[in-house]
Amino acid sequence: DLVAPDLPALLTALENRTVQVKGNPVTLTGLADASREEFSMSFKQQVINVIADPNVTVLLGLGAMLGIGIELYHPGAVLPGIVGVVCLLLSLGSAQVLPINHTGLGLLLLGGAFFVVELFMPSFGIWGGAGLICLVLGSIYLIDEGGVYGGIAVDSLLLGGVAAVVGAILMTVSFLAVGARRKKVTTGSEGMVGAEVIVKTPLVALPGSEDFHGKVTFRGELWNATASEEFPVGERVQILSSESLRLRVGRIK
Repeated sequence: DLVAPDLPALLTALENRTVQVKGNPVTLTGLADASREEFSMSFKQQVINVIADPNVTVLLGLGAMLGIGIELYHPGAVLPGIVGVVCLLLSLGSAQVLPINHTGLGLLLLGGAFFVVELFMPSFGIWGGAGLICLVLGSIYLIDEGGVYGGIAVDSLLLGGVAAVVGAILMTVSFLAVGARRKKVTTGSEGMVGAEVIVKTPLVALPGSEDFHGKVTFRGELWNATASEEFPVGERVQILSSESLRLRVGRIK
């Protein structure tokens, strides 16, 4: 209704103003001498206050355009697109294009979508981490704006607990996924490389060939093998590579 440079000026301007309190008209008098109680902003309100800064709004808008633009020019980059969409929602909310509750609901739905994508398209926690960030920001934005004391909002302890549990699950899954990728392959032709085998028939030179040919046993199976030198029966050698149904063997390193 009005703008004042400080609290005393505000109280002076409100003197004798009639307002509606629970549907009844009340005239404000004696405000200058009334007792005062200050309510500091909560952590959630501080976050929203920072994001609502016009400078931050502009940066979020630029981040949205840059991230979505990179994703359109390079489909599959994933991270720029995620950052761009989140920045777009935050910029629309901070610029009041979207109501604050609508922004919170949009972030929660986006976070849920990111979690679903993580289940079907594992990305070492990128989708899940983005979903967790959207969950936290959406919970912060999803409040009752009409309350004097901050209104109805998601409890901070509940929000922190959910975020901690989801974050721990994502970190565990990502750790297991990275460990699985680093684990040595034990199946297929790649899993055969480095294994030790026993020469079953002597590897000898054949006419017109520079290699030595013979047979070796690998896990109870008889395989054709080639080598760059001769090996007698019973010699333990190492598989160097696999070419179709023929093994390349050599001395154990």
